Amino acid sequence: MEMWTPLESNPEVLTRLAHKVGVPEEWVVSDVFSLDPELLSMIPKPVAALILLLPAGIPRPDLTGDLILPEKQPRVFFMTQSVYNSCGTIALIHAVANSDIDVPRESPLGSIIHGTQDMSPLERGASLEAVEQLSEAHRETSQEGQTAAPDPQAGSLLHFVAFVHREGRLYELDGMRSGLVDHGESSSVNFLSDAAVVCRRILDANPDENRFSILAITGQEGGESEKIHDS
Repeated sequence: MEMWTPLESNPEVLTRLAHKVGVPEEWVVSDVFSLDPELLSMIPKPVAALILLLPAGIPRPDLTGDLILPEKQPRVFFMTQSVYNSCGTIALIHAVANSDIDVPRESPLGSIIHGTQDMSPLERGASLEAVEQLSEAHRETSQEGQTAAPDPQAGSLLHFVAFVHREGRLYELDGMRSGLVDHGESSSVNFLSDAAVVCRRILDANPDENRFSILAITGQEGGESEKIHDS
């Protein structure tokens, strides 16, 4: 199985990755400095998705009920992770594919989103290795962070997941799971606050853990680009 170098939770780095693979330049990755409702209101709009970096294997009391198998919710684009340390790029794909962001079909990201519509999540995950421009963009971006790129052989203790709004529901998409996590009703207006509630539950369940980072894909630049942990 192919192995990539983990990405840093850095909005500038992830913005460059997004633009390299086909996301229009008016969309950027921004830090979420706090989950306080008043500060959330200051995040540039629109917000297409949230991406959460969290320690692998932490308690998740917010996860209740069964996962929704992808075939039960075919209108949500979901792919499984078949490449080690690719969770950052997969979270970006999940975020963009389930948003209103218009990605050119001929771009590396567009070839995944538009070219795998009839595939299963497993087949989509396997196709990631075949898109050379996408894997090369991930490789280049993994070397551009503020800290030294970790040894991919060592694996990563952190994991990226995406939160998206789709047809009136708030979904969590994690390529390491077998299906979608449905966090309940939501809307384009309430998506950010609804996703923040779920993120807060995760943080509150792990008060001694400070390796969290929350990012938003927004329609305009906002805030300084630095690594933030909301605890």
